[in-house]
Amino acid sequence: MTKTNYDGVYYVVGADGRKNFKVRFWVDGKEYKRTIGKEPKWSARSAWFERERLIEEAATGETVRIGRLDDMFAEYLEERAPKMSKHWKKNNYYTYRKHVSPNIGKMKADAIKRHQIQGVIDSMLNAGYKPKTAKDVKDMLSAFFRYYDLPNPAAKVELPKFDNAVRFELSLEECRNVYHAIVNDDNIKMRCFFLFLLHGRRRGEVLSLKIENIDFDAKTYTVEFGANKRRKTVAHPLTPILEEAVLEMVRSEKILSGFLFRSKRIDGPISYNVVDRHWGKLRKKAGVPSMRLHDLRHMIGSLGVNMGASLEQIGKVLDHTNIATTKRYSNVRIKQAGELLDELLSSLK
Repeated sequence: MTKTNYDGVYYVVGADGRKNFKVRFWVDGKEYKRTIGKEPKWSARSAWFERERLIEEAATGETVRIGRLDDMFAEYLEERAPKMSKHWKKNNYYTYRKHVSPNIGKMKADAIKRHQIQGVIDSMLNAGYKPKTAKDVKDMLSAFFRYYDLPNPAAKVELPKFDNAVRFELSLEECRNVYHAIVNDDNIKMRCFFLFLLHGRRRGEVLSLKIENIDFDAKTYTVEFGANKRRKTVAHPLTPILEEAVLEMVRSEKILSGFLFRSKRIDGPISYNVVDRHWGKLRKKAGVPSMRLHDLRHMIGSLGVNMGASLEQIGKVLDHTNIATTKRYSNVRIKQAGELLDELLSSLK
């Protein structure tokens, strides 16, 4: 949010280019955050007068006006988006529109009760959605209520217990085939892209990389805060095999600045569809047609656990923000994983 010259009055610029005014104030040690409205109906000055009225309401115990959940959630997405990852707003928007809005979107945000959110969750489970997806909806709504300092009815919503452990089923030979399909790919751009994935990066993180993020002298590369789940810029090692591929791609593509994996059609990186199409070719070549793209991260985590690496080491490679996430790999067993790892390490020399 951008501060105005009026005490406690801020604004964010929406997609339509207009300022959306917000106010903050404290009464009896409790912080309040309220959205006032957009230009031209509201100005910083009129928002300040509304703030004074809201302070009086809060001080006298009168109810502060709260809007419909649909309206407040839209404002919530606009306000938080600049501080979150690139796809956070889009993912939350579609999840909310699909599961929440049709059921409770027209209700006032402070009138929603636990049983109503429980109904949303139960409907999802009855429709065949996984408990993990239902948990994502619960967590999304909890974050919304906490943000506006409202009673949080989502906090007490019950979910069925579910096993979040990662079970990686590929054999050692299949893992080898995946590895060799990637390192022997004739397409240098896609070979380089999938080598980053083999180093534990997520697809969105790799697509965000620019030549300016590569430090060849320090042998590191950085993923900017807006592209990863950690919400801060993180440095990762540039291994010899990765450095060789990046240098070859930079020379081949004549990259002087900007995105490493740039699109030939638009001013930006290649699309998810391009990645998915090429991943389909690699899966076919490796003989693993059912392997998902994200399973490349599971492969690294599983091999690490089976070779005896610590959870902290594996968490660092995969850039997990919580060690509990890494513990999901603790039940995974792949025979002779050490043999494959020795082969991978030898190829890095």
